[in-house]
Amino acid sequence: MKFPDFPAIAAAGALAAFTALSPLQALADWPESAFEAKNVSDAMSNLFGSADNTPSGKIKIDAPDAVKDGASVRVAVTTAMQASAIAIVVEKNGQPLAANFELSDSAKGFVGTTVRMCGTSDIIAVVKSGGKLFTARRNVKVANGDCASYGGGREARAGKSVRARAEAAGGEVTVKAKIFHPMESGQRLDRKTGASIPAHYITEVRGEHKGKTIITAMWGPAISENPTLSFKFAGARQGDSVKLSWADNKGQGDSATVKIR
Repeated sequence: MKFPDFPAIAAAGALAAFTALSPLQALADWPESAFEAKNVSDAMSNLFGSADNTPSGKIKIDAPDAVKDGASVRVAVTTAMQASAIAIVVEKNGQPLAANFELSDSAKGFVGTTVRMCGTSDIIAVVKSGGKLFTARRNVKVANGDCASYGGGREARAGKSVRARAEAAGGEVTVKAKIFHPMESGQRLDRKTGASIPAHYITEVRGEHKGKTIITAMWGPAISENPTLSFKFAGARQGDSVKLSWADNKGQGDSATVKIR
């Protein structure tokens, strides 16, 4: 399925970009210890309670073989297993956990986003299914690593921070979205005061259909600026709506609704 370049959502009542949170306060707790872990084993243990895993051929990682710039690397994970969660880990990053996606029963085993890579590394997909962890790896060669950003990301225009499309085909809906956010991954100094300014990044994104959560994406600083989000789910049809909401670590957020085509 081919999507145009993220046309603007025609969303009635969408919140202005980077506003104070209200309904987004209800999103899941962000697993700080997992995102701050310095190695893969600790990240998995802190996220799932165990690092025990089984390599599986039922997991596919879609990512380029090589990139010139590690600032924004497209990664998608697909599995035929009934997954309750899918995590994306960049093994050689200083903080390997990039994202964890919690999936409802209606969600399909597919997620996609864009990550930062500090250099050549294996990308590890971790799938939780039936209470067990399964993994797959794909190596991506990075000519110029870029795992630090200090702002400058393009923000929303005309009060819209989310652009997305949702299309129904073959009994499932595919949602592809882009969120305009700087996604700063490192601290910087205030030019006037010299004080340290903490990194600024989205921590959670939620996708809903008819008031029920389909997917909760938990993101860390390794997600690229102006990130993308893709997922699939069943149980909807053309004319239904999908709501996308995000919240960041500075208490800001936005939401918008798109009709399924």
